[in-house]
Amino acid sequence: MKDAVDEGLRIFLGERLRVSLADCSRARLESMLEQINAEMARVKAELEQAEDEVRKLYGSADDVFLEYEAGNYQFPLDRYKEHLIDRRERIENLFEKRKPIYKAFQEKHLEEKQAEKLGSVKRVRFKDRVVFGLIILVLILLGIDAGNVGAPGEGAVLNPVVENGAVVAVEIADGGSGYEAARVIPMGSLEAPGKGLEVLLKVDGGRISEATILSAGEGYDGSLKLPVNPVLSPQKLHLFWLIDLVCCLIFLVNFFFELSLSASKKWYWKTHWIDFVTSIPLPPAHILAGLGISGGEALRAGRLIRVIRLLRALRALRLFLFMWRGLDHFAELFDVQLMKKSFGAALVVLVLGAIAIALLEGSGEGYEDVNGFLPGLWWSFTTLVTGGFGDIYNPNTLWGRLLTVFLVLAGMVLVGVFTATLTTILVGREEKAQAAMQNEVLERIDREASRTEEAIKRMEERQEQLTTQFKALQEKLDKPGNN
Repeated sequence: MKDAVDEGLRIFLGERLRVSLADCSRARLESMLEQINAEMARVKAELEQAEDEVRKLYGSADDVFLEYEAGNYQFPLDRYKEHLIDRRERIENLFEKRKPIYKAFQEKHLEEKQAEKLGSVKRVRFKDRVVFGLIILVLILLGIDAGNVGAPGEGAVLNPVVENGAVVAVEIADGGSGYEAARVIPMGSLEAPGKGLEVLLKVDGGRISEATILSAGEGYDGSLKLPVNPVLSPQKLHLFWLIDLVCCLIFLVNFFFELSLSASKKWYWKTHWIDFVTSIPLPPAHILAGLGISGGEALRAGRLIRVIRLLRALRALRLFLFMWRGLDHFAELFDVQLMKKSFGAALVVLVLGAIAIALLEGSGEGYEDVNGFLPGLWWSFTTLVTGGFGDIYNPNTLWGRLLTVFLVLAGMVLVGVFTATLTTILVGREEKAQAAMQNEVLERIDREASRTEEAIKRMEERQEQLTTQFKALQEKLDKPGNN
C-alpha cells in the first residue's frame, strides 16, 4: 500500500517538478536569459523604429485614406497603433518570462556557491530547513507572547474612581490569586467610551497589590470597567526574548552568508529585505518597561513599546513570504502572473486603507469600531472584498467616504481580475483536456486513414497483377493453334 501511495505521489508531484526551472543547470538558465535579452533588444529596436515612423506620420499629410476592413473603418495610423501595441505586449511577455528564469538562475547560483562552502547540496537544504523551523518557533513564541497563552491568575476586581471624565484613583476590591503579572484593558460604555487611560499593576504573592495610574485618560463615566487580564511573567518573557535573540542572530548570519555568495547583491536585497528587517533583534516590552521609567516618560515608552512590537510582528510576514514564493512553483503548472499582481495590489490597498481610516476617522459615533490598526484592517478588508463597510463602521467625514468609494471600486476591479484569472485557469484545464481528446481522435482518424490508403493501395496492386495475368492469358488464347 505504501509503495502505491509513494508511486502516486511521485507521478502527481515528482514528475511535474522535474520539469521546473529549478532543475535546469545554471548554464542552461544563463543561455535562456541571453536569448531572452537578445530578443527583447531586437523587439525594442523594432518598437523604437515603429514609434519614429508614427511620429513622422503624425506630422505629415501623406497616406491619409479611410478603409473598411474586417467590419471596422481604419486609417493607416490605426494599423501603426496596433503594431505598437503588439510590440509592447511582446516586450512585456518577454519580461514576465524572464523573471522566473532570472530568479531560478540566481537561486541556482546561490545554491551552488553554498554547496561549495558547506560541502554538498544536501547540507544547504538541511540549513534551509533548520532556518524555516526556527522561523516557525519564533512565530509560535510571538503568538504566545501576544496572546499570553497559559498565563495564570484569576479573580481580581478593580473599581475605578472617575471625576470629570478622568480616572483619579483605582481601588482594589479583590487582589485575586495565582497571578504572575497582569494588565488592565479599560472598557467604557457606548455613551462614554473614553480614551487614554493607562494603569500599571503590581503583583505580590500572586495577588494584585497596587494599581498606579500612568495616564488618567478622558471621556469616561461611572460605567467604566477595569477587567484584569493575566499576562506571562517577566521571567518567561525574558526566556522567550533570549530564544528570539539567538534565532535572530542565526537569521542574520544566514542572511549575510547568502548575501556574500549571491551573484547579484541587488537582487538578493530586493527579494530578501524582509528577512533582514525581521531578523533585527529588538528588546521586548518588559525589558524597556523595566528600565525605571515612570510618569510621562513611561507613557511615551509604552507607545515606543507598541511600535517595537509591531516591528517584531513583521517577522510573521516570513510565513507569507514562503507562500508567495510558492506561487512561483505553482506558476510552473498554471499562469498566475496576473493573479499574483492582483493579489499583491489588493494587499497594498488593504494596508493603506486600514492606515487611512484610522487617521481620517478619529472621532464620531461608532468610531471606536475602527480605532486602531487591526480594527481598521478588518474594516478595509470587508470594504475591499464585499463593500460591506456599513456592517462595521460607516465613515462620517468627507475624506473617509471618499476612501470608502475608492476601496469599493478597487475591490470591484481587483476581485474581478482575480476571479477572472482563476476562472481562466480552471477553464483552461478543461480546454486542454478537450484539446487532448480532439488530438487523440484526429490521430485515430489519421491512423485509420493511413490503414485505408494502404488497403486501397494493396487492392490496386492486386488489381494490376490480375490485369497483367488476364492479358497474358488472353495473348495465349489468341495465338494460332490454340483453337
